[in-house]
Amino acid sequence: MTSKALQAVTGGVVAAAVVLGGGTLASAGTARAIPANFLLHEKTAREPVKYPGEEEWTISESRTRTLLVNPCDLKPARDKGRRDKGREPVAMRTVGYTAPEHFSGEQVVVYRSSAAAKAAMASLRGQVERCARDADGEFVTRAYATPVRIGDEAFRFASQNYHGAKPAIGGERAVVVRQARAVAIYAVSGEYGRIRSSDYAKQLKEAAKMAAKLCSLPVTGC
Repeated sequence: MTSKALQAVTGGVVAAAVVLGGGTLASAGTARAIPANFLLHEKTAREPVKYPGEEEWTISESRTRTLLVNPCDLKPARDKGRRDKGREPVAMRTVGYTAPEHFSGEQVVVYRSSAAAKAAMASLRGQVERCARDADGEFVTRAYATPVRIGDEAFRFASQNYHGAKPAIGGERAVVVRQARAVAIYAVSGEYGRIRSSDYAKQLKEAAKMAAKLCSLPVTGC
């Protein structure tokens, strides 16, 4: 599990959205922008867990949290979409699940414009290129991004530890999708080894489902 994944799921409260001229959004109350239980795992996250000492669900509505995909380990609110005119996004909700050697996260960010959402996607792809290799002692972490056909634009992301030329235990697999003003991320961190297409099966399915669902929200501007 990565530290950035854990950082992304701590608490916070935000305000939501009203439409301004020119297709740009302003703040107003997140519960109005993203209804309760809108995220795919949110309802489950609000229920008691079976093993409280070993597993935990968290829900954050902070608009300054780090994105679940963060190849360069940047500080919160550093993606270019959230620097659009120096303002925070309209709404952001992150649902996380932690268990021994496992983290899975779901995140929806509604930016103030489609241009800001596009900038966020470009920023993430740029991070993958800039931080494709990170050496730490005998281990090296490598990052990869591959386009996929979901929503307006999307890519699948892999971060994998290596010991020499061989995959070592530990990595992250995620799918990032943009639909109009919104970006959704589905990420899993755990004891991955060699990168396989099957690593993305769940994330791809959930990202496609959320991409379609986002257009039911007026705030996304589909």
